Amino acid sequence: MAGEHLELCEQLIATHTPLYAVRGMHTTVQRWLTHLGADRIRASPHMCIVAAVIAIDVGDGEAALNWSRLAWREVDRADDAAVRLGDQFVLQAEALQAALEPRPAADLISVGAHAFALLPGGPWRAFAGLALGVNRYLSGDAGAIDTLNEALFENEVGDWSIMNAGAAAALAIVLDLEGRQDEAAGLCTRALRLLDTRRGETYPATGLTMAIASLIESRRGRHQLASEHLLASRRRLDMLESCAPWYRILGLVTLIRTCLLLDDAQTAGDLLRQLDLSMAIQDDTTPFAARTGELRHQAQAATRLLSGRSWSLTAAELRVVQFLPTNLSLAEIATRLFVSRNTVKSHAAAIYRKLGATSRSNAVLLARSAGLIEERPAATHAAALNSRLVSGPPQGGQRVQTKR
Repeated sequence: MAGEHLELCEQLIATHTPLYAVRGMHTTVQRWLTHLGADRIRASPHMCIVAAVIAIDVGDGEAALNWSRLAWREVDRADDAAVRLGDQFVLQAEALQAALEPRPAADLISVGAHAFALLPGGPWRAFAGLALGVNRYLSGDAGAIDTLNEALFENEVGDWSIMNAGAAAALAIVLDLEGRQDEAAGLCTRALRLLDTRRGETYPATGLTMAIASLIESRRGRHQLASEHLLASRRRLDMLESCAPWYRILGLVTLIRTCLLLDDAQTAGDLLRQLDLSMAIQDDTTPFAARTGELRHQAQAATRLLSGRSWSLTAAELRVVQFLPTNLSLAEIATRLFVSRNTVKSHAAAIYRKLGATSRSNAVLLARSAGLIEERPAATHAAALNSRLVSGPPQGGQRVQTKR
């Protein structure tokens, strides 16, 4: 490509990327960037910003942070950055810095507020407002909810499904923490409907939506669905682990609350350790820090409670419990284990009683939290269990003691 054509190409990419990204069309922009090449992108501050945006979309947090810093270096290099690169470039670089830098939330409010105030209406202002609103909440700023409402309005006007869902989810999480659960549930429903327009696709930026959905569903007693949302959220939050601490912190707090409702102290403990790492750089005197402290005490109490439980399952019951996460009926499980349906029914009843479960899905959650279910596909379970049967059943009365 000739130089003048490359410059025109860069202008077009920089102009259209924000709208493409917020609509989940990052693969198109990736193709554009491939034609330019990495060296050309590094040499162009505007393309560094584009590359940062696309890295966020595909879940490469480390790359997003690096591209953002390359762009900011150009802003920081001279006082005439706005003249050389344009006011919009500087504001976009500020928005990225405020959203991605792993620094205390309070330190990022000033630069984020400047970008949010001066950016024109559009996806960049919506993005800046989302990060600013959450950073304000983490810092104890009374204007946090107002900022998040503004960011949500900006997204609704633009009708950008992915970012709109994220803004609704972030506001829902904050309102839920403030005790406004009905409003939070309504926003969660709206966020999930927005994502329904993009079925079959997953985006790292939807981690907060999955997190609040897991919490809402766990309150409604839909434990299996809550667990599925929780797992999806964890995967998406992990993709941006190296940047955007506000995003990760808000998601982790929500998932820990979900785990406590699901009686999954083990996962809550794992998430709590991750939260502690993310909170290490934050001000520990804010109301939000106090909330995380309360959550820590709840998770630790749940762990102590569960560690005092002891369940004794017979070898036969342990074989049955491996099939409970599947969709197999009791008769089908009996066929797999070469026993009668009544035998499986008796074992299932004993499992429910010993775990204190009220349903099959509840028994699965409790069994998993106690480490009774091997995390392997059902088909593998069947093969492994049947191979044990070939060698003969265990001696009658043999028990497997499991204690956490």
